[in-house]
Amino acid sequence: MGKSISVEDQTQALLAAAQAKSLIERAGGAMVAACRLMGHKRPTSAIKLLNRGWERMNTLVIEQATPEAMSAFMARYDEEIARITAELEAAEAAEAAEEEATDE
Repeated sequence: MGKSISVEDQTQALLAAAQAKSLIERAGGAMVAACRLMGHKRPTSAIKLLNRGWERMNTLVIEQATPEAMSAFMARYDEEIARITAELEAAEAAEAAEEEATDE
């Protein structure tokens, strides 16, 4: 990195990269499904394009992050996973309670 980038900014970039990776994976699946529906057995050019995008982002963001930023990212990522898990569990509990109330 040519200039000094704060740990917070690096951490935000890593979080954004994680979101992008998830989107890239979902987009890849959708692209493959769409291509197969149109009769293409293995849409390698579409997959290669997505892979090149991920590799470039990996080089620009992940490989250049400092250890401090990676640690901060992992802590935030774990917090985010815990938050999402709690939300899902709460939604499932509410749904089960609603079904139970409906059954009575």
